[in-house]
Amino acid sequence: MEDLLNQLKEQERKSRTLELQYEERKDLLQNVEQFIHHYIESLPSAKAFIEKPVDLEKLQLDGEKKDIGELLKVFESEVTEKGLRAASGGHVGYIPGGGIFTAALGDLLAAISNEYAGVSYASPGAVAIENAVLDWLKSLFGFPESAMGNLASGGSISNLIALTAARDYYQVKNEKIPKSVIYLSKHAHHCIKKSLRIIGLEDVCIHHLPLDDQFKIIPESLKQQVEEDQAAGLNPFLVIASAGTTDVGAIDPLESIA
Repeated sequence: MEDLLNQLKEQERKSRTLELQYEERKDLLQNVEQFIHHYIESLPSAKAFIEKPVDLEKLQLDGEKKDIGELLKVFESEVTEKGLRAASGGHVGYIPGGGIFTAALGDLLAAISNEYAGVSYASPGAVAIENAVLDWLKSLFGFPESAMGNLASGGSISNLIALTAARDYYQVKNEKIPKSVIYLSKHAHHCIKKSLRIIGLEDVCIHHLPLDDQFKIIPESLKQQVEEDQAAGLNPFLVIASAGTTDVGAIDPLESIA
């Protein structure tokens, strides 16, 4: 028993190295704040893309404590100065746009307080904030007050949730899967097919629809394909339209498709 207590005390001693005192926290924040302001102020003149190989040696973990200044230099040289600079105004070719400073501060507060918003009894305030944001989004897009949802970490998880909801609502399972048809553009995001595999629908029929000269789904072609599939004894299950594709930003005619 005494040996076990000694082991626990040793583990506690090691873990306390992560619990920083006020002066240490202050020093870290000052260094990071300096880096942040320099980064943001340099954005107007910074390149939106830099093609350089990463120096993997600089990113290896050796178990040794590093000075924050040294770490920030590595972060700058190997991360922010290589590849896409998504925060740059010159970067318009991909979904994540420039970061919002106030949103980043919100992320910091959420990470520091480590609120668990999975259930309301654990953090009623955090859940109330999420519901307030959802209510605002519902009003923005004309959803009814009875609509429900949750805030996801990104588009991939959002699509996974949507596909799961559609699968369960229409009871697409077992022998029904191979006969069910999903219609989409070849420009639909790659997370769609990944999500289908995750939720057990990798064996559905996938029909890529013809696109017009602006890379949009042609509603008439969709209608014809659905009718042909019904005549062939298949189960037209789901249409996936894009409100801005990753490659060219094409917005499918959502109302006509609906």
